[in-house]
Amino acid sequence: MHILEIKKLNSITVKNTITISKIRYAFNKLLYVPEPELKFKIIEELVSYLKDKLNDDSYPLKVFIAKNGRIITGIVVCQIDPDYRSYGRKCGTFGWLYTLDFESCKSLMEHCKRFMTSRGIRKFRGPINYPKIIGGVGFQIDGFDQDMMTGVTYHDPEALEPNFLRRLSFVRESEYWCVKVTKDYWKKGSAIPSELVVKFPSLRQLRELKGEILQLAYNSFNAVMADATGGEERMDEMIRIYEIFTNLKKEVFLTQSSYDPSKFTDIQAFRRIVSHFDFAKRLPWVTLIFNKDNRQLVGVGLLLPNIYQVWAQKPLTQGNGDTVMIHPDFIGKGVFSLGQNIGQVPLKMYGITHIEGTQLWANNKHAVEVMFPHTEIVRKHIVFHKKIR
Repeated sequence: MHILEIKKLNSITVKNTITISKIRYAFNKLLYVPEPELKFKIIEELVSYLKDKLNDDSYPLKVFIAKNGRIITGIVVCQIDPDYRSYGRKCGTFGWLYTLDFESCKSLMEHCKRFMTSRGIRKFRGPINYPKIIGGVGFQIDGFDQDMMTGVTYHDPEALEPNFLRRLSFVRESEYWCVKVTKDYWKKGSAIPSELVVKFPSLRQLRELKGEILQLAYNSFNAVMADATGGEERMDEMIRIYEIFTNLKKEVFLTQSSYDPSKFTDIQAFRRIVSHFDFAKRLPWVTLIFNKDNRQLVGVGLLLPNIYQVWAQKPLTQGNGDTVMIHPDFIGKGVFSLGQNIGQVPLKMYGITHIEGTQLWANNKHAVEVMFPHTEIVRKHIVFHKKIR
C-alpha cells in the first residue's frame, strides 16, 4: 500500500502529458509490480506502447498525471480503442490507474470523463490495461500468491483505487476468473470427429489466417462479452509474442530428446497428428481446428507463453490460455475440449506444466460449465464502469 505524508496540503493539479520521460518517471514512482526485478522491463514496454499511440494524432489516448505540489500522486491512461467493445458497443476505457489519495483519483477520473465526453463517448470502463502483454483486464482481488502471468493484471493486495472508484459512483459490474487446468484430458474431447482437422500453424500461416481468425473472434465474442479487447492490433500483438519465442535460444525450453508426443499422450490419433508437425517451424502455442468438408475455421486456441519467466531468466513452464474461439455452429460439439486435449501435447513437449485460462467472465454460463469440471480458480479480477450523463 502506498502511504503519502504531506505536511502542507496543496491543491491537486492534473495535466495531460505527451512527454515520455515524465510518463516513465511517474510510473517508476507509482507502478506496483509484485516481482520488483521485472519493473524496469514492464515500464519500458508500457512507455514504448504509449509513445507509439501518442505519436499518432488520430488515435484517441490521453495520459493524465496528478500532483500535489511537486509530489506525483496519481496517473491514468484513458483511451478509446477502435477494437474495444462492451456488449457489442463502442466504449471508452481507463487503465494503469494508480493514485495515492482520493482527491487525486477524483481529479484524474474527472479529466477522463471530459476526454470521453469530448469524443462523444457516454460510458467508460476499467481498468483495461493496454498492451495486454504486460496488462490485462480488471483490478485483482484474489490470487495474490500466484506468479505473475503474461496478459493478467496485478495489483497491491491493499490497493485503494477500487474503493476510491466506488466513492465516485463507479459501478462494480463484471468479474473475471483465472483458472488453472487441473486435468490433462477432458472426456468429451478424447476423440477427433471425422469431419474435423487439427493443425498447428507456422508464423507465416498464422499471419495468412489472421483475417479468418478475426472474423471468428467477432462472431464468437463481440456481441456477448462485457469486455471484448480483440481486433487486428491485439492479434498483431500476439503474433509479436510468438515471434519473440520463436527466436529465443533453445535453452529456454526442454531438450530436444523430450520432443516425443508418446511421452505425453496415450491417444494414438493425437500422437499421429502431433508427430506430423515439425515444431522447430510450427507454433506449439496455437491450435487450429477446421471443418474438413469446406475448410472453414471452426476453432482456435491461442496460448501466450509467460514472458515474465523469460525476463526473470527462468525456464519457461507456464502459459496463459488467453483466447479460445469456437464457431457458433460448433458450440457444444466438443471442439473446445478437443482443442484443449490435443493442444496440451506439444505444450508439454516444450515444458509447459502450468496452463491458466484467463479472463473467464463469471457470467459466461457456457464457458463456466465447460471449464469447471477440469479447473480451479486461482485469481479473480473486477471491472468498474460509469455512464456519463
